[in-house]
Amino acid sequence: MCYFFFECAKAIGKEARALYNAGQATGMTFWAPNINIFRDPRWGRGQETPGEDPLVTGLYAASYVKGVQGDSFEGGKIKGHLQASACCKHFTAYDLDNWKGMNRFVFDARVSVSCPNGLHPIFYVLAFLFYFVPFWN
Repeated sequence: MCYFFFECAKAIGKEARALYNAGQATGMTFWAPNINIFRDPRWGRGQETPGEDPLVTGLYAASYVKGVQGDSFEGGKIKGHLQASACCKHFTAYDLDNWKGMNRFVFDARVSVSCPNGLHPIFYVLAFLFYFVPFWN
Protein backbone atom coordinates (compact mmCIF):
# COMPACT_ATOMS: atom_id res chain seq x y z
CA MET A 1 0.00 0.00 0.00
CA CYS A 2 2.71 2.51 0.94
CA TYR A 3 4.70 1.76 -2.19
CA PHE A 4 1.62 2.57 -4.27
CA PHE A 5 1.38 6.02 -2.62
CA PHE A 6 5.09 6.52 -3.24
CA GLU A 7 4.89 5.61 -6.93
CA CYS A 8 1.85 7.86 -7.53
CA ALA A 9 3.55 10.79 -5.83
CA LYS A 10 6.78 10.15 -7.73
CA ALA A 11 4.87 10.50 -11.03
CA ILE A 12 3.26 13.72 -9.78
CA GLY A 13 6.67 15.11 -8.79
CA LYS A 14 8.21 14.25 -12.16
CA GLU A 15 5.38 15.89 -14.09
CA ALA A 16 5.58 18.94 -11.84
CA ARG A 17 9.32 19.28 -12.48
CA ALA A 18 8.76 18.88 -16.23
CA LEU A 19 6.10 21.61 -16.29
CA TYR A 20 8.34 23.89 -14.24
CA ASN A 21 11.34 23.25 -16.51
CA ALA A 22 9.16 24.00 -19.57
CA GLY A 23 8.20 27.37 -18.07
CA GLN A 24 4.56 26.42 -17.49
CA ALA A 25 4.71 26.72 -13.69
CA THR A 26 6.04 29.48 -11.43
CA GLY A 27 6.59 27.49 -8.24
CA MET A 28 7.47 24.03 -7.04
CA THR A 29 5.62 23.85 -3.71
CA PHE A 30 2.66 21.49 -3.60
CA TRP A 31 0.14 21.82 -0.80
CA ALA A 32 -0.09 18.06 -0.55
CA PRO A 33 -0.58 15.55 0.88
CA ASN A 34 -3.66 16.31 2.93
CA ILE A 35 -3.06 14.37 6.13
CA ASN A 36 -6.13 15.46 8.03
CA ILE A 37 -7.51 12.58 10.06
CA PHE A 38 -10.91 11.99 8.44
CA ARG A 39 -13.29 11.89 11.40
CA ASP A 40 -16.51 13.33 10.04
CA PRO A 41 -17.96 12.58 6.59
CA ARG A 42 -19.77 15.93 6.62
CA TRP A 43 -16.38 17.57 6.10
CA GLY A 44 -16.71 16.84 2.37
CA ARG A 45 -13.05 16.43 1.48
CA GLY A 46 -12.48 12.90 2.69
CA GLN A 47 -11.42 11.73 -0.76
CA GLU A 48 -8.20 13.74 -0.29
CA THR A 49 -7.17 11.79 2.80
CA PRO A 50 -6.18 8.17 3.44
CA GLY A 51 -8.85 7.83 6.15
CA GLU A 52 -9.22 7.95 9.91
CA ASP A 53 -6.34 5.67 10.95
CA PRO A 54 -3.34 7.69 12.23
CA LEU A 55 -0.95 4.82 11.43
CA VAL A 56 -2.06 4.63 7.79
CA THR A 57 -2.01 8.42 7.55
CA GLY A 58 1.59 8.54 8.82
CA LEU A 59 2.72 5.90 6.33
CA TYR A 60 0.84 7.64 3.51
CA ALA A 61 2.34 11.03 4.37
CA ALA A 62 5.91 9.71 4.50
CA SER A 63 5.54 7.79 1.23
CA TYR A 64 3.87 10.66 -0.58
CA VAL A 65 6.41 13.28 0.53
CA LYS A 66 9.36 11.07 -0.44
CA GLY A 67 7.83 10.43 -3.87
CA VAL A 68 6.98 14.06 -4.71
CA GLN A 69 10.38 15.29 -3.54
CA GLY A 70 12.28 12.70 -5.58
CA ASP A 71 13.64 10.61 -2.73
CA SER A 72 13.89 6.83 -2.69
CA PHE A 73 11.19 4.74 -1.00
CA GLU A 74 13.61 4.05 1.86
CA GLY A 75 14.45 7.76 2.20
CA GLY A 76 17.69 9.69 2.56
CA LYS A 77 18.78 9.49 -1.08
CA ILE A 78 18.07 13.03 -2.33
CA LYS A 79 21.12 14.56 -3.99
CA GLY A 80 21.08 18.14 -5.22
CA HIS A 81 17.67 19.80 -5.42
CA LEU A 82 14.21 18.51 -4.64
CA GLN A 83 12.14 17.29 -7.54
CA ALA A 84 9.26 19.33 -6.08
CA SER A 85 8.44 20.48 -2.57
CA ALA A 86 5.65 18.76 -0.62
CA CYS A 87 3.86 20.62 2.15
CA CYS A 88 1.62 18.47 4.35
CA LYS A 89 -1.73 20.11 5.03
CA HIS A 90 -4.01 20.15 8.05
CA PHE A 91 -1.98 18.15 10.55
CA THR A 92 -2.34 20.16 13.76
CA ALA A 93 -5.21 22.34 14.96
CA TYR A 94 -7.14 21.51 11.85
CA ASP A 95 -10.68 20.87 13.01
CA LEU A 96 -12.34 23.81 14.69
CA ASP A 97 -15.79 23.94 13.15
CA ASN A 98 -18.24 24.54 15.97
CA TRP A 99 -15.81 23.63 18.75
CA LYS A 100 -16.60 25.30 22.09
CA GLY A 101 -18.29 28.16 20.29
CA MET A 102 -15.36 28.80 17.93
CA ASN A 103 -14.93 28.28 14.22
CA ARG A 104 -11.98 28.36 11.85
CA PHE A 105 -12.78 31.87 10.55
CA VAL A 106 -12.27 33.66 13.88
CA PHE A 107 -10.02 31.28 15.83
CA ASP A 108 -6.36 32.20 16.32
CA ALA A 109 -4.64 28.85 16.90
CA ARG A 110 -2.00 28.96 19.59
CA VAL A 111 -0.76 25.40 19.60
CA SER A 112 1.22 24.13 22.56
CA VAL A 113 4.47 22.37 21.71
CA SER A 114 3.94 19.79 24.43
CA CYS A 115 0.50 18.55 23.43
CA PRO A 116 -1.02 20.40 20.46
CA ASN A 117 -4.72 19.98 19.73
CA GLY A 118 -5.10 17.52 22.59
CA LEU A 119 -3.12 14.81 20.80
CA HIS A 120 -0.81 12.73 22.91
CA PRO A 121 2.89 13.51 22.27
CA ILE A 122 3.54 9.86 21.31
CA PHE A 123 1.51 10.53 18.15
CA TYR A 124 4.16 13.00 17.00
CA VAL A 125 7.00 10.68 17.95
CA LEU A 126 5.42 7.95 15.82
CA ALA A 127 4.91 10.33 12.91
CA PHE A 128 8.59 11.33 13.14
CA LEU A 129 9.72 7.70 13.22
CA PHE A 130 7.60 6.77 10.21
CA TYR A 131 9.33 9.41 8.15
CA PHE A 132 12.90 8.92 9.26
CA VAL A 133 13.02 5.19 9.92
CA PRO A 134 12.83 2.98 6.82
CA PHE A 135 9.78 0.79 6.69
CA TRP A 136 8.61 -2.04 4.51
CA ASN A 137 5.80 -2.33 1.98
